[in-house]
Amino acid sequence: MENKMENKMENKMEKCKLFLALGEEQELQDGYGKIGAYIQRLNRTYRANGLQLQLIPYGAKEGSFLFGGAAVDVHKEVQDCEIALFLFYRDVPEALKEELQEVYALFQKTKKPKILTFFRLEEGAAAVGVGDRLREMLDYIGSDIRHYYNVYSHIDSVTLALVTHMAELGWVHGPRMVNGKILLPGGVEIDSAYLAQFQNHQELQKLREQWRKHSVQPGSKEEQELLQKISSLESSILQDMMKMFRELVGGSTISVRRRAAYRAFARGDYARAFDVLDYKTIRGEIDAIIAAGGAVKGALQERAEELHLRVCLLRAIANGKEAEEEIASLYKEIYRLILKGRLDPAPLYEYAEYLSGKNDYVHAREVGDTLRGEYCKPDTGASEKDKAKLLFLLGNINSKIADKKARKQAERDYQDALEIYEELAGKDPAYYEPDLAMVYYNLGMFYYTGDCQEEAAENFAQAYILAQKYRTTDAYCAQIYDRLKKLLGK
Repeated sequence: MENKMENKMENKMEKCKLFLALGEEQELQDGYGKIGAYIQRLNRTYRANGLQLQLIPYGAKEGSFLFGGAAVDVHKEVQDCEIALFLFYRDVPEALKEELQEVYALFQKTKKPKILTFFRLEEGAAAVGVGDRLREMLDYIGSDIRHYYNVYSHIDSVTLALVTHMAELGWVHGPRMVNGKILLPGGVEIDSAYLAQFQNHQELQKLREQWRKHSVQPGSKEEQELLQKISSLESSILQDMMKMFRELVGGSTISVRRRAAYRAFARGDYARAFDVLDYKTIRGEIDAIIAAGGAVKGALQERAEELHLRVCLLRAIANGKEAEEEIASLYKEIYRLILKGRLDPAPLYEYAEYLSGKNDYVHAREVGDTLRGEYCKPDTGASEKDKAKLLFLLGNINSKIADKKARKQAERDYQDALEIYEELAGKDPAYYEPDLAMVYYNLGMFYYTGDCQEEAAENFAQAYILAQKYRTTDAYCAQIYDRLKKLLGK
């Protein structure tokens, strides 16, 4: 992976090209006009941020992508942009398959920060109707352009994170694919089915289903909390995938057991992965290490990381009461080890989030406060962003606990998070202002539900300004903007 300390402006996304193939039916052909108009609307916003979007439709009769009625050189067009999105309404035309394989090969040679993504929207098309599917395609285009521009505008290479993020949409793509396998440096193979499996994370799917079925009132505080849970879990999944990628191919020193589990899980051999991370075996080793004394910390840290990996795998693919009980038990064990061995406290943030997601706010606060204490120590390695994220989480947790002391603490936590994010946003506005908008909004809701209307109005006003600024490049700013428009009557 190339040096991530390169000048950010060199890595900024400037050109995005959408290669779109809808089909020969008239209703689909009419869809080009609708999508073209939508792209023009997006362009008006993105141009101000330096990103230009270009739609390149596929001509079924001509058997090629067209621009201005003339066939284009797909290879050249891809090389001339940072983001290349290929969208197919149904299957990939036979005439294009060989050409796309060549595009793959060329894509690997570029040094620019490129993203090459394939979509295929075919499942259920007949059942819901062409019009609905076109609207769905527009949603995909809008949300993923926002996501890519917001999250990846400063990356310097194609990573596994990009592969996993879009795997659920039909095509597995880059870094390199042969016979259904993703090939990574060092001879590591990842089964394409694994990517879809991870993206279909059981817990995440439940939350998404709640949101899709409008099980909570749109625009309500409950919807806000649900969306925060979804966002947090998506972020956690992405971080887990990035960690796996780095440890598999980045030359890091990890235990033999963790490496074997990663490789088995990546191949899709879940049974082997769980056998390698057998809880009874690891727990027995932990007891022996503690009983023996000596160089406890290093050995315990390794076992704690192995238990944490087992938690990640369980949350990714397991379901049901038994899995939930084991996840809860493993988190408790990791918490115990961190306290006993003075280990890396980073997993405590995830544990506090997990407990909060289960509405166990009292225990979530206990775990979060433990991490707060660790972050206050010198040389913890925690960044200012880590501290701000924790304070924001603790603000959300304390705001759910029904006593005056917790409510007062929630206010302090939000305000402390606000102070850090404001300082960070002063150095890098595009990266941190969307986070700042979320804190302003939540603090506003905190005051609003506490009948402190003046304070609520002040924070809502700040949130609205930032959400309006980033509503087209950040999905959650878009949601905040829509909610505040209704709430404030704008």
